[in-house]
Amino acid sequence: MDFDLNKSNSEIIKKYLNSLFSKGVNLISIKEVKETRRIRQNRLYWEWLHIIADYTGDNSNYLHEIFKEKYLGSEVLTGVNGIVNVRKTTTKLSVKEFSKYMSEIELFAKEYLKIKLPTNESNINQLKN
Repeated sequence: MDFDLNKSNSEIIKKYLNSLFSKGVNLISIKEVKETRRIRQNRLYWEWLHIIADYTGDNSNYLHEIFKEKYLGSEVLTGVNGIVNVRKTTTKLSVKEFSKYMSEIELFAKEYLKIKLPTNESNINQLKN
């Protein structure tokens, strides 16, 4: 059974755990859940990809894959049919990890393309007007 532990449900969870002890349950697993990237971060990220795509002539989905490979790397999976390289995904990044990833792209745009990417939605709206 999975559930979120917070102050509002702590008493219910306490009662549930006590009931497990009486049944002889001997394994309870607790894991910290990290907040994944925010919607605003993701929206800004894709705006950046469109800006870079307009500048370079590349497709934003292509750039997404290239940046994932460059800054997140890939994982090598081995099975009975051989080896497969799987690019890491941005969807599972924490807010902090996604911020670091975006900082890498921002630096790339600044140093190699000589463009300054907007840092918030109001800057994007100014570019579009």
